[in-house]
Amino acid sequence: MERVPHWLRSIKKLKSIKTARQTSYALMGSRLHGLNGLNPEVSCKLWSTYVVPRLLFGLEIVNLSAKDISRLDIFCNNFLKQIQNLPARASNAGAYLLLGQLPIIALLHKKILITFGTIARSDSVENDLAKRQLSTKGKNSKSWLKMDKMLQCVIGVDVGGTNTDAVILQIDCKQPQVLSSAKSITTKDVTTGISHAILLAISQRNKQQELAIQRVNIGTTHFVNAVVQRKELTKVTVIRLCGTASRQVPPFSDFPPDLASYLNGGTHFVGGGYQVDGREISPIDRLEVLKIVSESYKEGITNFVICGIFSPLRKDQEEVVKTIILSKFPDTSITLSNEIGQTSLIERENAAILNESLKPLCKKTIKGFKDALFSLRLTCPLYLTQNDGTVVGEEYALEHPVCTFASGPTNSMRGAAFLSGIKDGVVVDIGGTTTDVGILRKGFPREASTEIKIGGVRTNFRMPDVHSIGLGGGSYVGQRKEDDRCVVTVGPRSAGYNIMNEAFIFQNDTSSCKMDCLTATDLAVAAGHSTLGNSANVSHLSRDLVEQGIQKIKSMVEIAIDSVKLSAEPLPVILVGGGGIILDIQKGLVGASELLFPSHFEVANAVGAALSQMSGSVEYVVHLGEEISEEDINAKTTNEMEINPGENYDDVKKRIRKAIMEEAIRKAKEDGIKFATDVAVKGGVDKETIIILEKSDNPITYLPGDATRINCKVVGDMQSVNEGTTVIIDEDFILPSEQTFANSSKFEKEQTEHIINTEKQDGIIEQSAPFINENNEWILSVYDIECIGIGAGILGCGGGGSPNLGKVLAKRAIIDGKQIKIVNPDTFFRYRSENNDLVALPAFMGAPYVVSEKLVSGEILTALQCMKDIFEVGQYQDGDLHSKDGVDIETGNGCTYIKDYAKNPKGDGGSITNLEGKKNIVGLMGAEIGGLNAIEPLLVGAELGLPVLDCDGMGRAFPELQMFCPFIYGAKPYPATLADDKGRRAVALHMDTAKDLETFFRQETIEMGCMAGIIFSTLTKSEVLNKTILLSYSRAWNLGNIIMTSRKEKKDPIEAIINLEDGKKLISGKITDVRRETTGGFSKGFVDVTGTESFSGQFLFIEFQNENLIARKSTEEKNNPPDVVACTPDLITIVDNDTAEPITTEMVRYGLRCSILVLPVADIMKTPRALEVVGPQAFGYPVNFIPVANYKQPKPVTS
Repeated sequence: MERVPHWLRSIKKLKSIKTARQTSYALMGSRLHGLNGLNPEVSCKLWSTYVVPRLLFGLEIVNLSAKDISRLDIFCNNFLKQIQNLPARASNAGAYLLLGQLPIIALLHKKILITFGTIARSDSVENDLAKRQLSTKGKNSKSWLKMDKMLQCVIGVDVGGTNTDAVILQIDCKQPQVLSSAKSITTKDVTTGISHAILLAISQRNKQQELAIQRVNIGTTHFVNAVVQRKELTKVTVIRLCGTASRQVPPFSDFPPDLASYLNGGTHFVGGGYQVDGREISPIDRLEVLKIVSESYKEGITNFVICGIFSPLRKDQEEVVKTIILSKFPDTSITLSNEIGQTSLIERENAAILNESLKPLCKKTIKGFKDALFSLRLTCPLYLTQNDGTVVGEEYALEHPVCTFASGPTNSMRGAAFLSGIKDGVVVDIGGTTTDVGILRKGFPREASTEIKIGGVRTNFRMPDVHSIGLGGGSYVGQRKEDDRCVVTVGPRSAGYNIMNEAFIFQNDTSSCKMDCLTATDLAVAAGHSTLGNSANVSHLSRDLVEQGIQKIKSMVEIAIDSVKLSAEPLPVILVGGGGIILDIQKGLVGASELLFPSHFEVANAVGAALSQMSGSVEYVVHLGEEISEEDINAKTTNEMEINPGENYDDVKKRIRKAIMEEAIRKAKEDGIKFATDVAVKGGVDKETIIILEKSDNPITYLPGDATRINCKVVGDMQSVNEGTTVIIDEDFILPSEQTFANSSKFEKEQTEHIINTEKQDGIIEQSAPFINENNEWILSVYDIECIGIGAGILGCGGGGSPNLGKVLAKRAIIDGKQIKIVNPDTFFRYRSENNDLVALPAFMGAPYVVSEKLVSGEILTALQCMKDIFEVGQYQDGDLHSKDGVDIETGNGCTYIKDYAKNPKGDGGSITNLEGKKNIVGLMGAEIGGLNAIEPLLVGAELGLPVLDCDGMGRAFPELQMFCPFIYGAKPYPATLADDKGRRAVALHMDTAKDLETFFRQETIEMGCMAGIIFSTLTKSEVLNKTILLSYSRAWNLGNIIMTSRKEKKDPIEAIINLEDGKKLISGKITDVRRETTGGFSKGFVDVTGTESFSGQFLFIEFQNENLIARKSTEEKNNPPDVVACTPDLITIVDNDTAEPITTEMVRYGLRCSILVLPVADIMKTPRALEVVGPQAFGYPVNFIPVANYKQPKPVTS
């Protein structure tokens, strides 16, 4: 560089030091000195603001000598030591380090770089160099800035697979406002992309605006993309603490095969687990655990999931195992399932596996986030957005990445609603790799009411119901031959963040471009509806290729929109996301009443992240029985009897106890909301903005003291932080051009061959007609299982347990090549023997939610083997065993039974279906067509090669065994067998009544852990044909099929159900309260539904005992008692308001939007004889049964 004239150099140097010295002297009056002056930090701020700019003014254009620089350095050293009261001999470096200041030469170099950047950029920032004229505040303020001149802001960042978006959102105004936004390429190191996006957003704001950044909220698709694309995940060893339980359903059973093979680092069943009442299933074996961990370490696996049965109720064992592992292997990473989810083992274990597999990626990602903020000197808090639209701190996210891994769709939906102002419509978020489509209802994302699958994995997270497809701006475009013609494909493989290095339009030299790197964005530019990049680079593409590709993109989006819509009526479509440019909006979209591109549409995810709220939640167990005084109940009962002496004392006492219990539950939930609010406020939430997200009570069945688990969650907007933590954004940075930035990011080509089509992942099953073979046997397909599962959920009236577990096992059996057959009873028995060809009835007995936790472990086959043994070994006949060696037979109250029938080695080991002589089990039948018990006979049939008869014993689900239709009409309730996972076998040899069987087996089931497999007494040909509900599997399939078809055709599935069944919709609305209690081993409760839309002003109240039993309806008018509008034995069922997916009694929760339907029961279950057992009076309701409609015989599938 040419030297500046000596006189100019001297003047500049002398004037700058002189001016700086004069400024510092002038500030002495403001106590800018060491002894008895302002504290060093404040003095340093004043020094940096007023003295340093004058000291360095103009020196960026002067070529200083070493002597000149030394003079500047000495001046600064002396001053910084002075304000810190440091002696002159103190280290110069120490003077800077103590205050966190850069040496003066570093500041000078920074000014030189800024000057070069200013010259290089068209958007000059010269006027900003001398910008701030800041005054001091009062003596009691720690801040030296006038905060009232600054805009309180939140930075929202969305880190996608292709782009990183940033927005600056002003929050200190009536309606939050987007001040500026920016989009940058996501970099492999994460840090660079975030830094660049935030800097771009800051540079693009109004330069006169002073910003006070309160916090940075970051949402990322890194984690969900990792699951969808099967990359950057870590193998996990799963240790299930279960003892003998759940062994029929190993970990990863519900995972897609490819993802299971990617993540499965070994699965192990070990000692441990709890029964629902808190008893151990078996103790922990320390050596067994350590051996597993040691073997996993040898395989290079250091990430573990510990999942114990009923760990949400008792977490002790999981924590003990964690301590055991860490004592020998301290570097192990461990996820405990009780910290991830609630009861329902499959979903909780799935979530825990995903959580642990994501931890290394999460650690790397959050470090990148922090590095990015550090590089920008942003010391404000960092938050990550969660799946439900709230935020959490980085420490929590590091241990629970699964709670943040699907926040992208939530942020997108919230951002779209905010930017467009649309309350009801479809949101289409097109990113670089995927497109997410969801529904806005009344300004909020429609929440999935039941399960959510992510990457094909079933979870129980609460999040928007979003459909994803593998389409984005970076999606690769390909061609393949199909029927002698060339077909264009788009996605699901994507260039991702490598798009700048691969897309044709961004290349300087197209000679090296390969057609397998052609992207959807290239097609959009070639078609002329996007001006991005260099259009000349795609001018050579054939017109046919471009037109086919653009039409394919349009078709993919239209199909995705159609998949989430609930009716054929057109809706507004809000297009957001940077990939939106690949759509030609001039051509419109089928199903869209209008297309909206709101301002800042390309950064809607970041806007949603900035808007995120914080939650507060509590979960604890209360013992309501401790708060209820028997003396108080007795006193109130006596008083009531004096007023109404004609009433029954026990009835009055029961009513008073119920009222006191309801008040105790109400108060417990009210306290829970207060506790959750306190947690939220302590976390920084503005109390005035808090709303209730969840409040529920769940009795812990079979535990003493009316133990009830209280769950409460609230959300609200975060308060602005105090002045002391406010961060001011400087502008002394240099922004490279976008192309320079892209070129500086040397990425290796990212392969995404393993990305899976998310439509297949999310379980969309191709419809198929039932297959009937030449023997008139219905051979079930995966689609048939899905239909039967949905139908059984509806017919189960909320009980029978969730059919999901059965569906998982049945589908796996079909995939494994096993055959599941259903036959028409009339056809099947045409040539069968009346007395020798028997039908067995396998089922599960116990609390449905216990089954969802303990799963299954061969209990049914154990019970069936027990049935064979009492005939073959015990020589059972007429209610007694002729061979009683070693058998303890008990009698009492007309009952003969064995509490534990030990397995006898004398059995011949023959077929389990051969009972004695010519008596054989030739078929199976469902005890009830509700939930899991409708699926279990299909599983047993697949295992034994037996057909399942198209009939059942209840026509729905009922809570007690005496409600089994053949028992009502005189079939003997014995012999029957019961077995648990440990192999204990109870036998009912003789029972005077079916109620005696219920009483005996109910007590045995409780001792077995509230779940057991049961084999009812076998039925003969005439009993099946005359005493069961025929064609019940056909009814279930017809229901499931009409629902699946209605969804596909965009028709109302609820209306389709009503038309098929001659049923009635009682109400559509929102669940506003759920109350549960445990009585006699049953889960009893109440569900309150408040009507919406056409049912506004109406209220429905449901009572259930495992199954929904009675529904009462009222209006807002006072003194208008609720009328009974439906009752047992008619089928009262709760379904999702939009999809008609059945909702079981254990799944109902506050806030769900649902419809309540009533369907007619089979005629055989509403005769006077049947109503004595299953009518409303049998359950203690003093009402008469009035059928909702005449029962229509289902159309047999085999016809």
